[in-house]
This record gives sequence, structure tokens and C-alpha cells, in this order.
Amino acid sequence: MGEESNRRWRYRRREAQEPKAGFEVVAYPPDAKIGIKQIAYLHAYCGLQPHLIAAKYPKVLTLSDVHLALAHYFRDPAAIDAELKREFAFNARDGLGSLSIGMPRVDAGSE
Repeated sequence: MGEESNRRWRYRRREAQEPKAGFEVVAYPPDAKIGIKQIAYLHAYCGLQPHLIAAKYPKVLTLSDVHLALAHYFRDPAAIDAELKREFAFNARDGLGSLSIGMPRVDAGSE
């Protein structure tokens, strides 16, 4: 009987809990030239690794800045992804292929 209760305890389902490291995430510098959203875009949508993002902007970013921005992104990715999707939709509307922009008309008889 002790073996059966031990097995139940070992293989019980656990509720998902957010891991707590015991320290707060340092605030991202508000005067940074490249923001959290841009770094999240490069990592999540372009597939760049953190060291490649830091190498792409060596005068502006360090590897620790990239990791700090990604830490902020992974704390709440849904909010940043929603903002990126709104920007994608806005920029897609203003593209040359959309109907919102009309091409200038050239009259053949005005020459």
C-alpha cells in the first residue's frame, strides 16, 4: 500500500506556476536608441540570436542590453506582439500595392 501512495504522489499533476527567481528585472533604459519592441521583432520575427543582434548594432547595443530587452519581452510577449501586429497592419495598408494610394493620372491629350 505504501508503494501505491508513493507512486500517486510521484506522478501527480502539478499546476503550472510562474518561476520566481527572487529578484526583479532591471528597468530597460528609457533613453536607449533601440527599444524593446525592435529587439523583440529582430529575435521573434526575424529569427536573430541575441549575439547577432548585438553584432548588428555594435555602437548602440551590448549583449547585456539585448538580453535585458528580451527578458522584458518574455515577461509579457502578448502585449508586444499585439503592438507589432498593429504596426504590420498599418504599414501594409500604406504599401504601394494597396488601394488606399492612387497613382497619378497621366492624360494623353495634354501634350
